[in-house]
Amino acid sequence: MTPVVPEVVILSGEAIVGARLIEALGPGVASVPGTQAAVAAISRTADTIPIVIVLGPVMTMGEAIDAFHTIRSGLPNRIGGVVGVAVRYELTIAEFRAALASGLADAVPLGDSPEQLRHAVRRAGLAGSLECDVGGVSRLVSSGSADVEKTGRIIALTSAKGGVGKSVLAVNLADVFGATGPPPGSRATFETSPLHDMGNAVVVDADLQFGDIATLLGVNPRLTLADVPPSSGDPQLDLPQISRMVEGSASRSCGVLVVASEPVRGDGISAETVRMALKVLSRSAEWIVVDLGTHLDDRSLDILEVVDHTLVVTTAEATSVKATGLLLDVVSRLGMDPERRSLLVNRVGMPGGLDSATIAGHLGDRPLAVIPEDISVGHSVLAARPAVAMAPDSPFSVAVLTLASDISGDAKAGTRREERGLGARVGRWFSDVLAPRGW
Repeated sequence: MTPVVPEVVILSGEAIVGARLIEALGPGVASVPGTQAAVAAISRTADTIPIVIVLGPVMTMGEAIDAFHTIRSGLPNRIGGVVGVAVRYELTIAEFRAALASGLADAVPLGDSPEQLRHAVRRAGLAGSLECDVGGVSRLVSSGSADVEKTGRIIALTSAKGGVGKSVLAVNLADVFGATGPPPGSRATFETSPLHDMGNAVVVDADLQFGDIATLLGVNPRLTLADVPPSSGDPQLDLPQISRMVEGSASRSCGVLVVASEPVRGDGISAETVRMALKVLSRSAEWIVVDLGTHLDDRSLDILEVVDHTLVVTTAEATSVKATGLLLDVVSRLGMDPERRSLLVNRVGMPGGLDSATIAGHLGDRPLAVIPEDISVGHSVLAARPAVAMAPDSPFSVAVLTLASDISGDAKAGTRREERGLGARVGRWFSDVLAPRGW
């Protein structure tokens, strides 16, 4: 269903604040003095149009929540969704948690720029357009529902030891995917997604102990999955919640979702919470690139069950190859489908490294891709930008583009399409990806 442009009703609690909110949100916004006036104003609109109620910062969070539920209870037969966004002068994590736990779609600080508020209202409006089923019974669609259809593709990267460049590869793959169209056969409706202005991809830092995706992209996440209020049963996450946690990267080609910003917080996150977040993202983003930790514990294995394909990353270093062999043996004994995983050899050509033939012979697995050692990668890390954006003609970038082409062109992403040739692949990526971005 195509989302309808929502009506916006402001319950500010004070005329001056209401005028400021109207100025921030633009024309077509109504300000009302109280809950009864809000019910009356909403009742005069077509009952299929989603309504976003903006609750001003003059009220306490408790008052805003009570007002929102009073308005909703006054509209029991409305078909279109009614969602709420709380605005605060200064938003604390405790208030944000309380807002989401109460059923509000979002909570944002007023700030000096109206951009954040406009995005929050747009996200909430999209959620409101999904908030009714065929029978007209209101419900917030979440990834936990059996009828939620996954449309985007989820690619995970893991490794047997640290220092193999797994996270660098993750951000560069996400940047390339973010600048391209949807995967073959994808039915993702990304143009109507609240993440639309961040590109076609989201990179998820699921290293719950020492993830550094945010650092590599120069992002300081305000909220993470660790900020989701704990639930007594299965976690319930929806698109407004998740999109509130996704930060834009400097290249504007992909969004960034961090599971936990510090190890002590990562310990409290369940695999089911991460799995649900990935499912929700796959309804809105066309590519999700997941950076897992450097060892496969039970939590990581549970996450891998919802992943479409896993890239096992190693380097040409002897100790890394040995550890990777053990990891591949483990995943084989655990029953992971060989069609859903591929070997990736990074930093080939590094001093003292093994050659590709020796690595393939030792691991008994032909690599999907061989990524060369490249000084441009170090420069890009220091600049907190993907190498494919800073140095698109470098050997590293060409190899990543080729890898992305193989993943994109093959539903199983497990076999190179040799008949197309390297030149054909790179040429197509240059014309389709780099040229439109002005590279």
